Amino acid sequence: MLSLFTILRRFFALLLASLLMLGVQNPGVSYTVTNEDACLTNFTVISDVHMEGNNKASRDAFIRELYDIRNNAFGNDALVLLGDNTMNGQHIESMFLFGFLDQIDPADRVLLTLGNHDTGNGEGRYDFLIRRYYSYYNDFYGLDVTTPYYTEEVNGYAFIFLGSEMDDVNSPVISETQLQWLDQQLADATADGAPAFVFAHHPYGNFEDPDALLDILTAYDNIFFFTGHTHRYDIVEEELTDSVHFFNLPRVTELNENDEVFDVTGQGLHVEIYEDQVIIRERNFYGSEWMDSYEFDLI
Repeated sequence: MLSLFTILRRFFALLLASLLMLGVQNPGVSYTVTNEDACLTNFTVISDVHMEGNNKASRDAFIRELYDIRNNAFGNDALVLLGDNTMNGQHIESMFLFGFLDQIDPADRVLLTLGNHDTGNGEGRYDFLIRRYYSYYNDFYGLDVTTPYYTEEVNGYAFIFLGSEMDDVNSPVISETQLQWLDQQLADATADGAPAFVFAHHPYGNFEDPDALLDILTAYDNIFFFTGHTHRYDIVEEELTDSVHFFNLPRVTELNENDEVFDVTGQGLHVEIYEDQVIIRERNFYGSEWMDSYEFDLI
């Protein structure tokens, strides 16, 4: 049974979100997957929302982007956020974040990666803030996530989440236990030739031992690895092997020096899974327009 605190928190989150959404226009541009007859699963990936209580431009951009994600006429099986979902891990930021996600309902599933800002950005409040962070996540989505690394299945495909186990800003603390866990998750997920999807906030180059991570990822086929954190102004794609594909995403609510939305705001990825292929399409979810695309044949 939900506690009174949880019920009240959820009520005020939805109320605040409803009020703040007034006046933000749904772009209303409908789109769909490349091949509706053959698509098995599709999902969206965005990064670095940095929800703040006092930043209207950033909030409004995120609302507009969620509307565009929802405008997928085929329907989204999942929306994945790559960490730094809040700016400071504050209650008001989480209420806004989960309130908007709940009210707009952009996908069947919403799955979160842990970022350094979600646990205080190096201020020494990791243990306290990670409990708050997961209390919102679990309450809103009926999950039981208690560690920064976990796996969820979406239509039978493994979505594997990595996260720092201690306070960090630029170098996530990934234990040997987490690396061994990742190895086993990938072995199980790819045993029948299916693709597996790995999500982390930090790019592999930021890991304390990037070679240890890469040795595990590149031991398997059909791996797709997504990260954020860098706040680049474009999406970076890199082939780690012929069948291990890495993407680094920019901040989806990027603002210019005057705290105004500008043309790089809204970049993210739309992923489509087919029987023998994965298609990944870059989309500006703020501007409601397609950018580049990639086609990967499954091995």
